[in-house]
Amino acid sequence: MITRRRFLAGSLATAVGGLIPYRLLAEGGRTTRVVIVTDSNVVSGSTVNASVATQMVNAGIKQLTGQPTIGQAWYSLLPGITSSHKVSLKENLSNGSVAGTAKATVHPAVTSAVVEGLRQMPTTGGQIPLESIMVWDTDKDPMVGSGYTINLGGAGVQVYYAVTDWWTFVSHGGIGNSWIGDGLGFDLSHTYTIDHPGADTNHHPCTIITDYTDYMINVGILGYHSDATITGVLKNHYGSFDGVYSTAMHGTGLSRGIPGLNAYLRDSFSNIQRVFMIDGIFGCCRQGPQAAVDCIPKTIILGTDPVAVDYEMLQVLNYHRSLAGSAPVNPPHLPAAAGAPYNLGTNDPGQIEVIQITNPSVPPAQVQNVHMSNAGNDVVITWNAVAGVSNYNVYRHSSAYPQGSGVKVGATIGTSFTHVGVGGEPSGFYTVTAEY
Repeated sequence: MITRRRFLAGSLATAVGGLIPYRLLAEGGRTTRVVIVTDSNVVSGSTVNASVATQMVNAGIKQLTGQPTIGQAWYSLLPGITSSHKVSLKENLSNGSVAGTAKATVHPAVTSAVVEGLRQMPTTGGQIPLESIMVWDTDKDPMVGSGYTINLGGAGVQVYYAVTDWWTFVSHGGIGNSWIGDGLGFDLSHTYTIDHPGADTNHHPCTIITDYTDYMINVGILGYHSDATITGVLKNHYGSFDGVYSTAMHGTGLSRGIPGLNAYLRDSFSNIQRVFMIDGIFGCCRQGPQAAVDCIPKTIILGTDPVAVDYEMLQVLNYHRSLAGSAPVNPPHLPAAAGAPYNLGTNDPGQIEVIQITNPSVPPAQVQNVHMSNAGNDVVITWNAVAGVSNYNVYRHSSAYPQGSGVKVGATIGTSFTHVGVGGEPSGFYTVTAEY
């Protein structure tokens, strides 16, 4: 059952370890990491292969963080999280209303992979409950059209929306909590004003952010937009605020509204947006925002800097535009978001470390020249490095020829592993696989 919790600004811990909070990137000129995962096996016709999508997300999140396991990777991205905290996935599901089976939307397979990863986190108090995870977007019908089952307070992952029907809400003014239906609506106690040329506009965050979220994962799509030029993660805030349909995120509002809303979330809600992802399995590279699929990048992009994630998404989008004979696009809100006063991240390729992973669904390669030696009561295993891997998995076997069934005894990002306390046991044989 969903429970309400008033968000306390500044209550969460700041980022720790090797990851850099995205609010500091432009100010300090430090490098940020973006991981681009592509797998040729993730699509079969108009169907997304769920197991391959899971492997893509898992490989990407481990490379992003440098952590050896999926649970540790997600845990490092959500510092201070416990089993009592709530995580929401703000997803772009608006293309769920587009006719056809192949859609440029956040697919349930990608969402399930994230949920599975969150459930593997070593959180204090045990596993985070499914009911503490919410998937949400603007309104109901596109979510259903994207393949999601609405869950308003039942068992399992919560699937909610800000308003029942966005267009009805917009046609009646699009501000406040009139005409929101059974959506969770907006928190009128928080107001952000965008200083547009000619007229300011006021906006209120969704109560999903203020009352039901401790950590938010922003999952956008790879798409062209006829006004804003691209969709991505910075523009993924329909439903996050009221009153964003017209000038707030379009036209003259692009270079103020889009970065302004993101900066407001960062500064008012303790850096609530922790992770940014792009579901680019299917995409719209020449038409949009709500259009039929016209490219199939088979790609997922991950990072902790929204500007860098959108910048790298732009490179993928422009590549597919070039294949179709279309000119490249250059959205104006990216340099605005990177610069003062917003300082949301970097669009400087010299400050972005790009890691590309190709076909993680291909069975792991067996590593060559595995060597074993005794060190007291331990066994030390070493091997040759393999380029481009996220980690190595070590297996112990009861026999070598023929090789018996193996038991995984560890994982590491290095090229050696110590199996502790087995030196006095009957002889064992080891294999090592490389995971991409």
